[in-house]
Amino acid sequence: MTDEHLALMAEPAVYEVIPRWVARYLDLLALSANGSIEVIGQDGQIFDRPGFTVDFVSGQSTGPIAPTPFYTVLIPVKGYWRLNQNEQASHIGPGDTAFLQPNTGYDVTPAMSGEAAFYRIQNTNDPAGPTWWERS
Repeated sequence: MTDEHLALMAEPAVYEVIPRWVARYLDLLALSANGSIEVIGQDGQIFDRPGFTVDFVSGQSTGPIAPTPFYTVLIPVKGYWRLNQNEQASHIGPGDTAFLQPNTGYDVTPAMSGEAAFYRIQNTNDPAGPTWWERS
């Protein structure tokens, strides 16, 4: 990128960045007490439509997940999880990634006591586009 192109780019201040493009773990943990919380998406903490959504799921907000027509990726952040899909059980933990095909129902529960959380990423039908500056 040339200096001329860089000069045309907006340079947001810190007070603009924090509420729009930062999602802290402890905040997400508190928000997920009663169910998963959308982190990145049209209605997410970070509002954008990049062609996928990111949800934060904690041990307090787990249970059976209904099949969706989208690919799903589970990325554990803390703790260890028991993943049941198509009558097959496995365990995943920090550093692991689970890839689920579309239309796959699954159940995920903490496999240990204490704090546990993971990110769930799903593609959408939205085309990727420019980052939103304001909620629409």
